[in-house]
Amino acid sequence: MSGQKVASWAYAEDFVGETVALDAARARGEQLGATPVLAGTGAALRMLAAACHAKTIVEIGSGAGVSGLWILEGMPADGVLTTIEIQPEHGRAAKQAFAQAAELEQVRSQVETLTQELAQKNAQLADLSSGAEGADAQQASAR
Repeated sequence: MSGQKVASWAYAEDFVGETVALDAARARGEQLGATPVLAGTGAALRMLAAACHAKTIVEIGSGAGVSGLWILEGMPADGVLTTIEIQPEHGRAAKQAFAQAAELEQVRSQVETLTQELAQKNAQLADLSSGAEGADAQQASAR
């Protein structure tokens, strides 16, 4: 990658500001090894949630809550984010992030698989933040 591309990418990522709650969640995620999404990705998640007027969103792999906070910024106040995390320490960090942002009442945090419930509801956006390996494991467990 050329120096100009690196510089423009850094500029684009720094251009999008983050709240205090997002900064704190990002720091917790980095401490736990739960690599948070970059600000540009977060802004894209916020835009997608807002564009489809999503009232029900499922996030698989909540990490420390960074992507969930971005998603919540794009959701209406009566929307519900269901976030699923299999790592208890990551789930606790995400819950702390949502509480700090005063968004806890809008979030359902789950550790177990919600395959049947998700099939019954019309989730309008799914964020699979756990990467390719995690998505393969999630698909296998859903079968």
